[in-house]
Amino acid sequence: MSMTIDSKNDFFSDAFRIPENFDPKKIPTRDWIIDGFLLRNYLSIILGAGGVGKSTYALSVAVALAAGTPLLELSVNKKHNVLVINNEDDKTELERRVASICIHYDINHDNIRGNIELLSGYKNEFKMAKSDCNNKTKISEHARSLIEKIKRDKIDVVVIDPFISTHECNENDNTTMNEVASIYKKVCSEANVSILLIHHVRKDNSSQRSSIIRVEDARGAKSVTDAARIVWGMSKILPKEAEGLKNPPEDVSNLVRLIPDLKTNYSPQNNIDHSILRLVSVSLENSQEKPDFLGVPELHRKIKGYKISEKFTPAKLVAALEKINSKTSLEPSCRFRDILSDLEHITNLGKTTISDTVALLPRDRSNALIIETNERHTAAAYYATKQHPDKSRSPWLIHREILKSSQTNQLTS
Repeated sequence: MSMTIDSKNDFFSDAFRIPENFDPKKIPTRDWIIDGFLLRNYLSIILGAGGVGKSTYALSVAVALAAGTPLLELSVNKKHNVLVINNEDDKTELERRVASICIHYDINHDNIRGNIELLSGYKNEFKMAKSDCNNKTKISEHARSLIEKIKRDKIDVVVIDPFISTHECNENDNTTMNEVASIYKKVCSEANVSILLIHHVRKDNSSQRSSIIRVEDARGAKSVTDAARIVWGMSKILPKEAEGLKNPPEDVSNLVRLIPDLKTNYSPQNNIDHSILRLVSVSLENSQEKPDFLGVPELHRKIKGYKISEKFTPAKLVAALEKINSKTSLEPSCRFRDILSDLEHITNLGKTTISDTVALLPRDRSNALIIETNERHTAAAYYATKQHPDKSRSPWLIHREILKSSQTNQLTS
């Protein structure tokens, strides 16, 4: 399958050289609409299983942008124009969803009316890409119209939900999906807009042992997530995981994990923690007898370390590190990846399970020696040098931190 591309007389006419008197300080900064999440001119993705709350969260982001309000602790400080394209809900259901968000967060509808526009593709689906009779992937007329609308109405962000419904191509073919993703990037580039795409994980990804998801769990070919610069994840927190939370609510069925660092190309060092969202039931009060209730996400708390696997808890990590240290003293310069094989051998667990446990440990920089992280995980394990009532040993203090080398030197000196 091949894609039809508009030809140019000279493809390399836009090639450039670094100019004379080049001054890096004059290069424009990246145009973040939401720090670490939505970047103008690029594609972002929310990834998760069906029914986890991706659509509701995306609509909450849209309302926050339209109102210029930092809902859910998002870095929104001014109003933006937003277009929401939803192929799953009809017009009335979209109205219900937006109304429930406004009711819960006490946002006047008139405050967002001029900045948010919604399009339902429930009856007539929006298509970004088409496949012709020769199985060639082509940009659709919908996509061309979208570019014109974005430019005309000065739209900053487009939310498209879900990705699978916006094309007619083989989702498991990497070449084909790369062509579809190229159309998304074309819209972002030509219209100077940020697109937030809602994407699903594979159905066979659900597990009763851990709710951690990864970019590799995305449905279909990986070309889609490869094309995105930022990928955030959402997943239901399992009851066994919730046991590790401090003062968990009685009903944990509505707790959702927000993972803001599945993929963070171009992302600034904003030290975003994984968060726990709670889907709160909100009444529209549109009937005295049987009003509609809808779930609205609110920030429950930042994750401060809880067990994500029965097999490998923070306590077991401590025991494993003690064994390693008894054989070879851990130095401050020791990197986490350097001891990963030892941890595998001691625990009989895989690298992924071990790394995920470390990645969700709480932060604490006081009086600690560092085992540095690898490039993939924003996590590090520490052991404490603080005095302990039992003088014969030093207690382990396990937590995590994103640190630069200069901070490392200060901490261990």
